[in-house]
Amino acid sequence: MICTPRSPKCLLCPVRDFCQAAAAGVQDSIPSALPPRKIPTVRRWTFCIRHKNRWLIEQRPAKGRWAGMWQFITIATEGRTPNSAFVQRITGLRIGNVKYLGDVRHALTHRKYIFRAFFAEADRATKSNNRKWIRLNDLHQLPMSKPQIRIAAMLKD
Repeated sequence: MICTPRSPKCLLCPVRDFCQAAAAGVQDSIPSALPPRKIPTVRRWTFCIRHKNRWLIEQRPAKGRWAGMWQFITIATEGRTPNSAFVQRITGLRIGNVKYLGDVRHALTHRKYIFRAFFAEADRATKSNNRKWIRLNDLHQLPMSKPQIRIAAMLKD
């Protein structure tokens, strides 16, 4: 408790006469600081798809990050800018007018996220088990992660 890494108390130390760090005058720099841990960045595309005045959202799986919460259609990026055909392929909907909205950054202790948000129009609204169409003003009724809430706020502007 006397010789701590951040604040050694050499004058109070009972083994001061035998301390090699104090003899060398380096007691304040031992132990050396660890290099900062590299935090990986995960990139996602989020598609905010509208039909009339409703937006398509999906429920996340029951396990994993943000388990059971709701989100706009979100996938791992594929490194290129998505077009209508790509969005149609992943949603099963006929899509038009894909436009970039902006990026949302979110940091956790062990991972950083960048959500690149896109707007798109659907020609019809279809239902499935884990997806539904909802008014933007009703999103607050469902649990959503902070990045998804920030994306929803981009749609209100």
